[in-house]
Amino acid sequence: MAHNQQPNNLFTILFSLLAVIAALLVFLYPDANQTAPQPTQANKTPAIPRAQTIDKFELKQVESNDSKPAKQLEVIKPEQQVFDVGQLFADTTSINNCAIERDEDLYLQVMYMLEDTFNQHDYLYGKLKINDTLSVQAIYPIGFNDAFWAMYKNQLLEVLKTYSEELSFSLIKPTEIVLFLLPEREEYISLLEQISFDGQASIGVYFPYTNLAFVNLITLEQSVETAVHESIHRLNQYFFGFTARVINEGLAEYFESTANQAYKIADELKKFEQQDYVLEPHELFTAYPTWTPDDYAALYFSAKLLTHYLIKQTPKEFTQLMITEAEDKCSPLPLDQYSQQIESLIIEQEQNYIEWRGELISTQL
Repeated sequence: MAHNQQPNNLFTILFSLLAVIAALLVFLYPDANQTAPQPTQANKTPAIPRAQTIDKFELKQVESNDSKPAKQLEVIKPEQQVFDVGQLFADTTSINNCAIERDEDLYLQVMYMLEDTFNQHDYLYGKLKINDTLSVQAIYPIGFNDAFWAMYKNQLLEVLKTYSEELSFSLIKPTEIVLFLLPEREEYISLLEQISFDGQASIGVYFPYTNLAFVNLITLEQSVETAVHESIHRLNQYFFGFTARVINEGLAEYFESTANQAYKIADELKKFEQQDYVLEPHELFTAYPTWTPDDYAALYFSAKLLTHYLIKQTPKEFTQLMITEAEDKCSPLPLDQYSQQIESLIIEQEQNYIEWRGELISTQL
């Protein structure tokens, strides 16, 4: 893809950086000898994408999800930091105590090149404190809409509250999320191409081994939602380690939507029943790991709907399943174990999944 950028532009340097990161990833992803695939788009693709149809390409002022205008929210900004690339990548040697091999020469080269990008004055680097245990290291463009930060923080606090109240999981030690916020669509796609990831069907992506998330900034509301979604992938990794994609995306979609007080899953279900299709639980698990962009809408919503049912109808049993998953954070439970246990939960319930889904639709008619 062609770029109309000067050689000294930040993205030109960043593209070069990511070419080196691509090589580094070879050392960051040793082959795993296990029956279950890695919880990524494919075994060799170390990323979890956020998919969404894109039809607007400008940041705009919108109302927040708690019905308060964005301008009335707390005015907050990341605390500006001296860019310390070594600290930024400090945790890449061990995620959840899962050993990660790396080539030291390539690692140092990546750090030097990343540090050079911040001599271009196109981006800011700062730390946003969400609460006492969660903070965000953010790289974002100068002139960025500051309403983003309050909306993002408020929604993440709602997410953490829901994790605690509905699944009994809470952060117990300091945890960080690293966000790269990119305003240009073409440059977002091209940047991901440099690390062999097709970003055409995504507006956000999280790389679990390096704790790095990329978000394409389009509208203010979308940017907040996508950043929250990718941040939830980090929380999932902290709480449970690697999980099957159905569970990982289902939790991310579910917790993202619960942060929006105006959201009603019955409204979205009605739309899908009319305009698209919903996959049954066994179809979701057999579809993994070959999720394709053409099916993203149905796959993501179906995972969210199933997760919604499990949390609302079988909270104790689902929590126990996730506790079992968390016992070994370095590898996911086998898919057949997920499928068997979840389908057993559905069958054993007084109101099974199909009946529950039908009731949701009938309440909207």
